[in-house]
Amino acid sequence: MKKIVIIAASDNENLKLAKKFKLLLSKKACEIVLWNLVSIDLPMYTQKREKEKIPGDIFEFMRILEVADSIIFITPEYNGGVPPILSNFLAWISRSGKQDWRKCFNKKQAALATHSGNGGLRVLSALRVQLVYLGMNVIGREVVTTYDNELNQNDLVDVVNQLID
Repeated sequence: MKKIVIIAASDNENLKLAKKFKLLLSKKACEIVLWNLVSIDLPMYTQKREKEKIPGDIFEFMRILEVADSIIFITPEYNGGVPPILSNFLAWISRSGKQDWRKCFNKKQAALATHSGNGGLRVLSALRVQLVYLGMNVIGREVVTTYDNELNQNDLVDVVNQLID
């Protein structure tokens, strides 16, 4: 059974999109974890905070990511790039403790999706580069929605099928 983590980097439309992924994956006999980074509310990563105390939840997130087969990143575009909440999450994962954080990402499949007012192409491009750097295999097809362009169900189905095949 495939283990898939869905990470939503905002509330509202991106979280709704994450739930659509989860619903479709639940019909495919997958083990699914959905994280809404807004509700996790991690403190902003700094080296000072890292030395003071690593948030305890980070180690649980790392444990789950290590055993996941794939990760779906669903994020809006902020100022032409990755939103701070997602960058912060990745920073905490990569800087927490003596564990080999690369096990959370290396050789795993990643899928990208966005609901952004302007189409989100810059965030998808920037995130693709970052995830490849972390060692992930990012699939080519993306799911893109805007207020003017609703979800293309074929895109959603194709991305899910690529993750579970």
